[in-house]
Amino acid sequence: MKLNFLLILSLLLLTNIVTAQVELEKGLVAYYPFSGDTQDKSIYNNHATSADLPTLGEDCEDQPNEAFYFNGINNYLEIENIPQVNVANSIEFSISLWIKPEIIQKNTGGQVNDILSKWTALTEESYPYAIRLYNHTNLNPGLVWAGRYETDNLADTECSQFTSVLSTTEVLDNNWHHIVFQRKEYRLELYVDGDIEGVTEYITECNIQNNSNIVIGKRTLNSTIGMVRPYQGGIDELRIYNRSLNQEEIETLSHKKVTNVSDIHYNKNINIYPNPLANDRVFHITNLEPQQIAEIQLFSIDGVFLERLNQYQLPKHLTAGIYFLKIHLKNDEAEIIKKILISE
Repeated sequence: MKLNFLLILSLLLLTNIVTAQVELEKGLVAYYPFSGDTQDKSIYNNHATSADLPTLGEDCEDQPNEAFYFNGINNYLEIENIPQVNVANSIEFSISLWIKPEIIQKNTGGQVNDILSKWTALTEESYPYAIRLYNHTNLNPGLVWAGRYETDNLADTECSQFTSVLSTTEVLDNNWHHIVFQRKEYRLELYVDGDIEGVTEYITECNIQNNSNIVIGKRTLNSTIGMVRPYQGGIDELRIYNRSLNQEEIETLSHKKVTNVSDIHYNKNINIYPNPLANDRVFHITNLEPQQIAEIQLFSIDGVFLERLNQYQLPKHLTAGIYFLKIHLKNDEAEIIKKILISE
């Protein structure tokens, strides 16, 4: 998730030709890395608030104070409704986040626990998205549910569509899992750990928006209606886009484990040259033959995956600055991370 100079991801290669672009800042309307705070790192600065703040803890890279843990009782985060997160029925969108649910949930009401909802649970209110966990008392424990609802007014036969997708992977295993729920073209999609697990057709002309805030860790803050259904476990790296993500971007966001530079045990003297790179962005690797390399990936200085490389050349569109290459060798657990510089 959050990466620093000692936690740099990887750089993939050679057998896989990249056909889709990875542009993780494009269409990003809300971004909460939860790196010790609840701030929105997108351009909208729509920071989350709470009167019962969850506890900071380790993220999926075992980094302290880099994720929030909800107690399943009263912890929550609330994000104010703004037009950018109130997606209309015809708009593509995507929600990406990491979860680590407790195997035994404290609250078992309705056999589900709400991870994220843009809903007050009031009668006849539409909602554009909600993501829930089937808890240990459910017939399908550990599955992830995601959906959108046109209205609670069942008398409205024209606009009462309740469309959802369900995962096949069970996530009650004490591990972090990456979730993506999105509308793409005329369907809803659900991904778990980079793999698509649920698809359903979604076509409607009815309103799907509301004025409610987004609640994380509960279904609603309105305790009088008995549908709070709090979630117990970790949540991290919440991103909301006003577009759908492609497979390459989902795979990028779903990386679960990062190699620590200090753990690299490959002792060959590997160098990247020239460094700084020339205008053609072509580089060379000493003491390695191409057939020895399994993967190469390119990362920003912040450890954000940018794209896979299929040749010894960086994309021409990169701006000047510091980047990292991660080289994984075939038939070997070794991973080599090298810093590179693109000059003006």
